Amino acid sequence: MRFLSDEWLLAASHRVESMELIDSPDVVIEQRIVDGERDDLIYSVAISGGRAELTSGPARSPIVVITESWATAQAVYRGDRPALDAVLTGDIAVTGDVVSLSGVGTAFAAIGVALDELRPNTTF
Repeated sequence: MRFLSDEWLLAASHRVESMELIDSPDVVIEQRIVDGERDDLIYSVAISGGRAELTSGPARSPIVVITESWATAQAVYRGDRPALDAVLTGDIAVTGDVVSLSGVGTAFAAIGVALDELRPNTTF
């Protein structure tokens, strides 16, 4: 399945929704993949009550918005580039209440591991 396609997002959603994220604060993050290489893609991840939900489309009230190109999103997901490096060089823009993310590192690491399980079946 193609990275960030509807099929991929559905598979990712099923993985994320089955997780229990103990002690994570509630947050809503909107992810925007843009650059003209393909149509822009927007999806969101919401963590509430120890559960996560990944949905296609913009978030109603995102605390943080993350914007990056398709190439950057692919490189980060493949593991070819650390996300922090992309943030520090400006290839990933993070806007909003960034401080609110300080308590969700463990939850997002767990979500990352769950999404990594899709990688063997993902094309780019």
